[in-house]
Order: sequence, then structure tokens, then C-alpha cells
Amino acid sequence: MINSFAYVFLLAILLSTGVKLWLATRQISAVRKHRNQVPVAFEEEISLEAHKKAADYTAAKMKHARITALVDTALLIVLTFGGLLNWCYSLAQDWSSSYILSGLIFFGLLTVISSVLQLPFDVYKTFVLEEKFGFNKMTPGLFLKDFFSRTHRQRGHRLDFYQPDSLDYGNVGILLVDQCVVTINRVLVFHAVHFS
Repeated sequence: MINSFAYVFLLAILLSTGVKLWLATRQISAVRKHRNQVPVAFEEEISLEAHKKAADYTAAKMKHARITALVDTALLIVLTFGGLLNWCYSLAQDWSSSYILSGLIFFGLLTVISSVLQLPFDVYKTFVLEEKFGFNKMTPGLFLKDFFSRTHRQRGHRLDFYQPDSLDYGNVGILLVDQCVVTINRVLVFHAVHFS
């Protein structure tokens, strides 16, 4: 049963996505409008050709961001209203009766799901969009290495303190909190439109 908070939550998601799409559309329009003229302050440093290339790249990135925003919103709705969060929680509970381990499994599942769904968009942005404009310097091997090490980089150096032979319940609790923060961050970032 959907309660009134659920309607408010859904409305907030849809309004947020709508505003992001509207702003992205306005940005694309503004970039296209000024594509054929370098701003006066930069006329001596930037050629018209470089300015056009930057404008085209910005417009292409914004189009990609709009599609990503729609997919992110769909994922958030499936997670919350579609029951994916409950399914992940049930699966984690089935795999372990320990609160700590089932929590780690739960947030690990969310991380894997969001990362796998984001992967095609990252591949497209890196190997199609950036390649088209000559900005891609990444090899497929480096891309995969970066993809699998992303969580470690987001956590910083904190994982360096956790050695498998000295892992106790205190450290597992810290890892659980750390994983919660990273996963919540990923869900929020995954939902946000990336304009950069």
C-alpha cells in the first residue's frame, strides 16, 4: 500500500528530474545559440573552430546527461516502489543470519546493481562521446581497472587499515558504516545528472 509519504517522495523525484531535464535543455539551447561566436573576452585565446568543438562537446554531454537522468530516475523508482530494495534485503538475509554480514551483502548488492547499470553509460561516454571529440585517453584495460577500483578510490585510504588477519567485529562494523556511506553516495550520485 502506498502512503502519503510515498506520493510526496515520488513527486519530489519527478520534480527533481523534471528540473534537471529542463535545465539541461536550456543549457543545450544556450550553447547552440552562441556556438558560432567566441565570447569577446576570449577572442584572442580561443579560435572559432575550438569554440565550436567545445560547444558541440558540451551539447553532446548534456544530451547524454539527460538520458542518464531518466535511467537514474527509473532505477530509483524501481529500487523504492518496484521492490528492488526489499528483494536485495531478503536475499542478504537469506545468505547470512549475521546482521553485520547481511548488511554488507545488502549494500554490496546495491553497489553492484548500480555499477552494472551505470557501466554502459560510462562506456558510451568514454569510448564514443569523448573519442568523437578527441578527448579519450583511456584504454579498455585501464577503463576496467578504473571501474573495479572505483569503490576503493571513493573510500580513500581507509581500507588500507583493514588487514584480513586482524579483522574483528569492530572493524567489520566500521566497514559496514563505510559501505553504507559509499552506497548511499553512489545511489545519490547515480541519480544525479552529471553535467561535468
